[in-house]
Amino acid sequence: MSAPIGRTRLLQALIDRCQAAPWILAAWEGGSAAFGREDAISDIDLVLVAEAERVEDAFTLVENTLGELSPISDRCRLPEPTWHGHSQAFYRLRDASPDHFIDLVVSRPDAKDLFLQPERHGNARMAFDRIGIVDPAPLDRNTIDEENHGRVESIRVRHRLMGVLPDKELRRGKPVDALAFYQSVTLRHLVELLRIRHDPFRATFGLRYLDHDLPADVRRRLEPLFSSGTRSNWGRNCGRRKRGSWNCSEAEDSRVSTRRLAERFSVVHRSVPHRDCGAT
Repeated sequence: MSAPIGRTRLLQALIDRCQAAPWILAAWEGGSAAFGREDAISDIDLVLVAEAERVEDAFTLVENTLGELSPISDRCRLPEPTWHGHSQAFYRLRDASPDHFIDLVVSRPDAKDLFLQPERHGNARMAFDRIGIVDPAPLDRNTIDEENHGRVESIRVRHRLMGVLPDKELRRGKPVDALAFYQSVTLRHLVELLRIRHDPFRATFGLRYLDHDLPADVRRRLEPLFSSGTRSNWGRNCGRRKRGSWNCSEAEDSRVSTRRLAERFSVVHRSVPHRDCGAT
């Protein structure tokens, strides 16, 4: 059995074929490569800028190139319009590691945002740029601070309204629902505030990249809050009965834990400056 097709070979084959097509105007790697953090199991985040009328041709070119290396075992094209305004598809090859799937974005030269601001997206690893399109303007700190100020006020209202949801579902004897709200409301709000305080340019990145975006001491304090929401811990708090059913009559420990989390949330919320939400 032959060895799987490696990441370097996959990427180089795509770059070579794209560079040979003059209507593909630029190509670069984003994702972990843009931060210098790619490793042996990183996927390939490839961005292409094609002439406006040839976006679909770019997908065809990429699929043909991949097909020459290996059958494509999985393909997922995002419905359009996508949330970010570009065209996007994901590919997995039969003869490559599943770690090395391809995340392909194809954009037009008139796109408003190519996600190239280094403060948010790292320094793109450029393969080629025929027309000098890749020249992002730096983000304006004052604008970011104003946006984050609005987020703080929004979080304040949302948490006052919805912060009760985990406890409410526990009182109803519905630990799965409580866990979902614990993660999507309480922890989400907490992490967003921490991001605003410590990494204002990436305040909207959610739960990803926290090991790089938050200080180590903050991460150490944050991580137990996630493990306390695992099935095993919530199971101990709520009590498991036979055949996997759940009983929350003994859920007081979980409610105490949630109240403590809310107290920590309030401390972080008060510590985020209102005039300059990006202050550290």
